[in-house]
Amino acid sequence: MENYTVRLQELEFVEFSEVQSLFSESKHLSFTIDAVIAGNSPMRIWVDDVNKPRSALLWDNAHCYYLVGDPGNRDFCKTIETFLYESLIPKAVAKNREIYKLEYSPQAWEPIIEDILKDKTPVKISRKFFVLEKPLISQWQDILPPDFSIRRIDRFLLESDVKHVKSIIDEINGCWYSVDEFLTNGFGFCLVYRPKIGEEEVQGWCTGEYFSKGKCGVGIETFHGYQKRGFATVMASAFVEHSLSVNIQPHWDASANNEGSIRVAEKVGFREIQDYQVFYGSFTNSE
Repeated sequence: MENYTVRLQELEFVEFSEVQSLFSESKHLSFTIDAVIAGNSPMRIWVDDVNKPRSALLWDNAHCYYLVGDPGNRDFCKTIETFLYESLIPKAVAKNREIYKLEYSPQAWEPIIEDILKDKTPVKISRKFFVLEKPLISQWQDILPPDFSIRRIDRFLLESDVKHVKSIIDEINGCWYSVDEFLTNGFGFCLVYRPKIGEEEVQGWCTGEYFSKGKCGVGIETFHGYQKRGFATVMASAFVEHSLSVNIQPHWDASANNEGSIRVAEKVGFREIQDYQVFYGSFTNSE
């Protein structure tokens, strides 16, 4: 990177806490970096100065990118533009991860991001961040129809021949360093359907993500054909019940236009604490 205006420096894991203060203006991003520093969410971090970082770029090796710190750091901005196009974007596309979500703080990053990604059609979308205020559904077991159950995600389940269990493994690998890390430091529940005696199939899951001391996030999905039947509410209620039993406060994140996700969150007992914006786009779509 000898032609860069600033030499980007990648932090070692033990140095991650050096950038924590750069996330302080956003509740959601503070929540995210806490999980990264705790070692429960994969991330790579580049800064302009290891000893006193003024700005930082983060990548989770999948679809999520973050820009935080001083957007007036012009040399850093020029450098990351070159770094993105010459290094990170080609790596992402090679991994079939061309879809990106870019979060930022403070808001002054917006025009800079739009300029950097101007030929990658960035679209700004609002998202909402929630925290559990009070669980509202205690008898969630009564909502389940016959032949359905909620099962704790454990090693026995993940190593079983239950149909669609690989979808849970893929979700865990996308949010954690490994399945072992998830089983040790996280937890989750799934919806299991028994179409007939001797057969079982996963039809949804609710997994914990972004764990740090006393808090975690919620990742949830109900498979097509089983949506709008109350199953997401049941899985989330089971997850919330267990979270509180181990003194962990769950958080929920959703796109502002995802009415279904927001409705489930509020029904279960979550309260909105932040509205924020992100950029979405594709690295393979150019104007």
